[in-house]
Amino acid sequence: ADRLADYRVHKVADPTPLRKVTLAAGLTLLLAVVLAWQYPERISTAALRLLKPREAIPPVTSVRLRAYPGDTSVLFGEPLRLWSTVEGETLETLTLRLWNDQGEYSTYSMQREGDRQFAYTLSSVNTSYQYQMVGGGTWTVPHRITVMHRPILETVSATIQLPEYLKIPEPLTVSELTRQLSVPTGSQIVLSAAVSGDVTEGEIHLFKAGKQVIEQNEIQETVWK
Repeated sequence: ADRLADYRVHKVADPTPLRKVTLAAGLTLLLAVVLAWQYPERISTAALRLLKPREAIPPVTSVRLRAYPGDTSVLFGEPLRLWSTVEGETLETLTLRLWNDQGEYSTYSMQREGDRQFAYTLSSVNTSYQYQMVGGGTWTVPHRITVMHRPILETVSATIQLPEYLKIPEPLTVSELTRQLSVPTGSQIVLSAAVSGDVTEGEIHLFKAGKQVIEQNEIQETVWK
């Protein structure tokens, strides 16, 4: 006990290095808070580039571009209009950059539409692309154009579920050659379609039979003598 009476921790382990490290960490944290408060966009962009090094994150400049319509889809062979708005400083030119899934790039000069907008129309989209707008030392994040093939209605089939009062539980299959159906009251008709191409949804349009009166002007014949 007498030997430990004069024991002091600082005599065994010098706390000076720990204090220096703690002070440096505190100053670094304070500097980071100040920078984040003064330059929030630059700090957030730098953080995103560290977290996502392979993504084309645009730098923070005096110009900000926005690409429209963003990620979109278009029918094979149809035209597609792409446009971009400009925030901040005005630009004289803006370039559209396209690349397909094979990595083949194409660039196009976009047409000015006022002081704050540029546009370009692809006359016929035949493959899927990614695109971005480039100008003013910055660019937009890449967006995707997905080509969809026009659906083709191959066949239509129908079955008839007769009402309970007829005591015929099995559904009746309708021939594909049938163009008109007449069923007992209370029957249910189930229509099925085989479709090729990129299909997301389908609709059935019902029409009511009706009559339309067409006025016909009386034709006067001319008698030639």
